[in-house]
Amino acid sequence: MLKKAGPKRTKISKKVSTLASGAKTFIEKRNAEESLVRQEFLDFGFTTTDLDQQINNLSKEIEENRKKDGLNEQEKIVLEEVIKNKADIDMISQLDDSVGKAIVKLMQQIEVANGYEQKALELYDSIADVLDDKKAKTYYLQIETLLDNVEAIERYVNTQFANYIDSSINTIKELIEKVKISAKSLQERGVILTRQFEEAQKAEQERLAKEKLAKKPVASKSWFANISDFI
Repeated sequence: MLKKAGPKRTKISKKVSTLASGAKTFIEKRNAEESLVRQEFLDFGFTTTDLDQQINNLSKEIEENRKKDGLNEQEKIVLEEVIKNKADIDMISQLDDSVGKAIVKLMQQIEVANGYEQKALELYDSIADVLDDKKAKTYYLQIETLLDNVEAIERYVNTQFANYIDSSINTIKELIEKVKISAKSLQERGVILTRQFEEAQKAEQERLAKEKLAKKPVASKSWFANISDFI
């Protein structure tokens, strides 16, 4: 029985080692994806949180104007673009978070596989020590079950998990490109979705405050005209 158990035990150890190596590859992919998300948004001068907040603020401002005065054609186009942009950014954040959680679950499965390997080693030693053939066979069958469990983890990681990670990361890359194109399009229409937009808003507020203190009349502008001034 010991001779039959030996190859099974060795097979388990090899598969667990392969799983650990594969996990490193997935972690590298995750790190590269996370770095890409952070860097691409930083290149625009904001984090995902900054952009999300600014788009929320802009969406509210546009909606308020729509209810109050209605929107012209150009403003309608901007509104549609902002809504699409917001949806893409939300999806990037969700996928980024999901990929991170998936990696955590992967590491948990690797720990489970390590536990199976350790148990297989203990059972192998027990077979070597036991004199009862029935007990030895029971231990051997348990080793077989442990091998089946490790192979189930291996199949999951190499198929369903791998496909999910690759698909999610590819989608994130595609959405990032869409956001970059959309941000450029919005900027060409006078909507700047970077910290420059916040700074311009602040400067405009300070200007209005100074004019108010000086008791000077301030010409009223539409939200779109104000944003356009900040290009």
